Amino acid sequence: MARVEPNGSNPDTSVADIEKQIALLKADIADLGATLSDYGQKQQAILKSTAADRIETLKAKGAENADALRKQVESAYAGAEDSVRNHPAASIGIAAAFGFLVGLVSARK
Repeated sequence: MARVEPNGSNPDTSVADIEKQIALLKADIADLGATLSDYGQKQQAILKSTAADRIETLKAKGAENADALRKQVESAYAGAEDSVRNHPAASIGIAAAFGFLVGLVSARK
């Protein structure tokens, strides 16, 4: 740790000079605080803007994904409907087997 020891070379240092230096340090600290406050406010604005942009991007992606999923579901439904129309007997058999399995599982509980 550094130590400052008076060496007697400047005995004319007065209390007034020290008070001026302290006042100057206080002013510098106040300016530093104001600068940090301004910096913090600017960073907050930047982060808000970035977050808002990210939210909008995610909303757009979510809407696109929902639309794509809706199209896939509609396609699968149309495929199942076509299969039932083309093979009605097989569809009835599959539905009956599925109903039987659901009945077995629910009866065991």
